[in-house]
Amino acid sequence: MVVIPEKQDVKLISINSATLEELQTLPGIGPAIAQRIMEYRKVTQFQSLEQIQNVKGIGPAMFNKIKIRSAYDV
Repeated sequence: MVVIPEKQDVKLISINSATLEELQTLPGIGPAIAQRIMEYRKVTQFQSLEQIQNVKGIGPAMFNKIKIRSAYDV
């Protein structure tokens, strides 16, 4: 018997417009990092998803975890 999991709808989170609560739904993002993301985008909007790695606490490993659920809008 082979079990094929159902495709789950994944809601993309915009890193340029998400609320604090929405950012915290990303894997590994808690209140402190979500607040840093919000502070960062007050200064500059994200021009690419990779730019989120400029936020303190988000390195390559965390970026790989969250990039599937994230999006940016220009």
